[in-house]
Amino acid sequence: MTSNMAWHALGGLLVVSSLLWLLYGPLQSLIVSWARNEMFVVRDELFDLAMEGRLYFDSEVYRALRRSINQSIRFHHKMTWLRLLVFRLVSGRVENPQQNLERALNRLEDRELQVAIRQKMKRMSNILFYSMILRAPALLLMTPFIAAFYLAVGLFTRKEPRTQFRRVQSRVNKNIQADIVMEADLDLGRRRKAYG
Repeated sequence: MTSNMAWHALGGLLVVSSLLWLLYGPLQSLIVSWARNEMFVVRDELFDLAMEGRLYFDSEVYRALRRSINQSIRFHHKMTWLRLLVFRLVSGRVENPQQNLERALNRLEDRELQVAIRQKMKRMSNILFYSMILRAPALLLMTPFIAAFYLAVGLFTRKEPRTQFRRVQSRVNKNIQADIVMEADLDLGRRRKAYG
């Protein structure tokens, strides 16, 4: 190995380590801050709906959605794909808190309000979904392979790939929100035990 090759190898190592430091350091904090800021915006929009009198502050829908948003804001920095997967495997079949919210939402008489709240729920899910993807560089690198897989599935099953992706994204979003709520409940239980 010549000295010129050693310098190139050292330069390449420096570039790769700098890129890894950037991806797993400041970029992670930036993505979490962006996601939290977007969640605060959704929470403020929900508050505005209640201030306008379209939704009551003490209604089941408002309280459930507000609790879900607050827990997502609070625990978002802890949630990673690996943690989500492990938590999902360990927790088994636990009742999804989103189902309670969905039932309460279906009882609302104002259809426009239902649509507005569902849009906010979808926006929250998308924020969580995309920030989880952006915080996992390895998953980001696998995206072209995952996209090719969904295209192949779409060709063989005669279903539109976009529909398949939306179905999977919807399931993942519901799992993310349910896991954040369950982790928050477990964390609260541990704190209550610790402090008596």
